[in-house]
Amino acid sequence: MIRGSRKLRAGALVGAAVLMLAGGVAVAEEPVTGDGRKADVRASASIPSVYVPVTPCRVVDTRSGGGGIFRPGEEDAFQVSGTGAAFALQGGKAGGCGVDPMTAVAVEVSITAVTPAGSGYLRAWPTDEGMPNATFLNYTNGQSITNTGTVTLSIVYANDLRLRNFGGTTHLVVDVQGYYAAVG
Repeated sequence: MIRGSRKLRAGALVGAAVLMLAGGVAVAEEPVTGDGRKADVRASASIPSVYVPVTPCRVVDTRSGGGGIFRPGEEDAFQVSGTGAAFALQGGKAGGCGVDPMTAVAVEVSITAVTPAGSGYLRAWPTDEGMPNATFLNYTNGQSITNTGTVTLSIVYANDLRLRNFGGTTHLVVDVQGYYAAVG
């Protein structure tokens, strides 16, 4: 079951998937027109990126927003970059965490399963791409656990990060430590 809404960014056209590579972003197919946010990223076959640290900042906490507890099979998309009221509604820091929506291609995030009722796993991926086969976080009944890693962001939707629960009900917390900004 998918919850939440997919809000198309104005003027965005999608024609190629963006893949994170060591030190940069590669376009899998021919370049496409972006929404002004990432158009420059798609201008060549490979654009390097630099890591931009931010003070650790909460963008999602389903205990205080974000649609409530995640049930088995549920999936939702959340805003990670930019500013606005969505962050407070997601249980995150009002106004956002300083992730630049014009240059951010990926984020370094910690995702926590909070007191899950059953065992399971979570997947995390950019909203405008298909769900990966890789698991971001495995959890067990009654034990809160966190994993930190890099997740590519959507280039099309305002809600740039999608999460799906495969297992017991759990609350989720997503904290950002930094982001990768396209340069060049």
